[in-house]
Amino acid sequence: MNIPVTRGFIFLKGSLLAGEQDYAGARVSMRRAVDLAPDYHVARFQLGFLLLTSGEPQAAQEAWGPLHSLPADNYLHIFVQGLCHLIKDDFAATVRLLQDGIAQ
Repeated sequence: MNIPVTRGFIFLKGSLLAGEQDYAGARVSMRRAVDLAPDYHVARFQLGFLLLTSGEPQAAQEAWGPLHSLPADNYLHIFVQGLCHLIKDDFAATVRLLQDGIAQ
């Protein structure tokens, strides 16, 4: 049986690899999913989050770049804003924005 390889399948593979602590493999799969579908916002967010939690804040911000153009009330836009404040150690804004994102 042939299973079609889609952006979702590749992203899921990356998520599973991250769960298995294969962060290098997870980055490769998530990056491939984003390269195949640049508008796959959840994959883009998760790629950036993986990069951030792997100690690569600059790379995370680059991955999130297009998410800044989402509507201001979009939860991913709000989460990215909050995490960018976290990178700058602006914890009050981080907490406020993450709470706002959850509320969305």
